[in-house]
Amino acid sequence: MSFLVTSSDTNGSFTLLHGIEIKGLEPPPHIHTREDEFFYLLNGEINYTVGGEVLRAGKGDWIFLPRNI
Repeated sequence: MSFLVTSSDTNGSFTLLHGIEIKGLEPPPHIHTREDEFFYLLNGEINYTVGGEVLRAGKGDWIFLPRNI
C-alpha cells in the first residue's frame, strides 16, 4: 500500500492510497465509523459486502462504502 495523498496534506479531509489486494488475504468484514471509503479498480475483480449486499466490481468500477455500514 502506498500513500499518494495523506490526511495531513488535505487538512484531514481525505487520504488517497494505492493498494494491491491479494486473493485470500483480504481484510475481514469490518465497519468504519469515522470515514467513508471509495475504491476505484485499476485491474481485476473483487466483491465488496455493503450492508448485507454483495457488490461485484471490475476494472474501471467505482465502489462507495459509507461509514457505519
